[in-house]
Amino acid sequence: MRKCYILAAILSSITIVTGLISAQNTIDVVVEGISDGVRNTKQKDRDEAIMDAKLKAIERAGVDITSVTTIENFQLKKDWIESKAKASILPGFQIVEVGYAADGLYHVVLSGKVTSTSKIGATEDNPAGIEFVFVKGGTFQMGDTFGDGEKYENPVHTVTVSDFYLGKTEVTVAQFRVFCNATGRAMPREPEWGWQDDHPVLNLTWNDCQAFCRWVGFRMPTEAEWEYAARGGNQSLGFKYSGSDNVDDVAWYKLNSVGKTHSVGTKMSNELGLYDMSGNVEEFCSDWYEWNYYSSSPIINPRGPLSGDHRTIRNSHYLGSAHGVRCTYRAGTAPDNILFVQYQGFRCARTP
Repeated sequence: MRKCYILAAILSSITIVTGLISAQNTIDVVVEGISDGVRNTKQKDRDEAIMDAKLKAIERAGVDITSVTTIENFQLKKDWIESKAKASILPGFQIVEVGYAADGLYHVVLSGKVTSTSKIGATEDNPAGIEFVFVKGGTFQMGDTFGDGEKYENPVHTVTVSDFYLGKTEVTVAQFRVFCNATGRAMPREPEWGWQDDHPVLNLTWNDCQAFCRWVGFRMPTEAEWEYAARGGNQSLGFKYSGSDNVDDVAWYKLNSVGKTHSVGTKMSNELGLYDMSGNVEEFCSDWYEWNYYSSSPIINPRGPLSGDHRTIRNSHYLGSAHGVRCTYRAGTAPDNILFVQYQGFRCARTP
């Protein structure tokens, strides 16, 4: 019953200063708060719901609220909760509502701005400054639940994953450069549009990604973790793409990318606050890849076949189709394959 949806359009300016990434983010949010269920005065119920919304915004966005726009009051329609969940994902569409819903609880939706300035950078336990989102474990249906996928996305099967952390964005050029500078490794081949620090790094093999993860002390997600998180985890609203049923809300792909990658976090996030899990670049997982693995996958924390010739890739890329950036799309490539590396990147995961 207690749910929160944050719509975030994030504007970031990122510079490298003495080894640290300095990021200032201004995020437009829509956050729902709910009273605690103990019927008080209307004002107290309202205040409790507002406080709940603020706390959820801090938890989900990872930053402090510095301003909140005006709140308008009116009685909610009985179907408000269900209809709001779908309607509020439309681009540029914000709603600000307060009232008692059919569940008897007082609901508040705050429309406002969240601003933070943070130094994210070289610490002993996070030398590249990876920002993580906590993903509460759970059980979900993995595979082609929409019925429009490929044979290797079937059969649909039940999977349970444990708690984990996943990178809020794909690993960026700036973060990968920290690794290269520290290890004396050459940067990957530069794309034709040049290196942009806040774009996802690409032109990587699976072995390159694994080398980064070992150096930084993290890992790549398993394929099951990746899909669970892309679908929104235990906050999932059942979208086809990661965070929306409208591909343009959440993905840089062939019809809107102008043939290149884009700054991470500039499309809408999914229900967990994760960005670019649809589009921008393909993402490697830790698993070996087998096209029919779903037929024999274990239920609890599957980690892929014990061996193989290919590693798993999830998501598609800035020149990929809408079909390829669905949450269920999967593929594989040899871990040292240098063909098509212009589409390949990754994000980090870690175990609590």
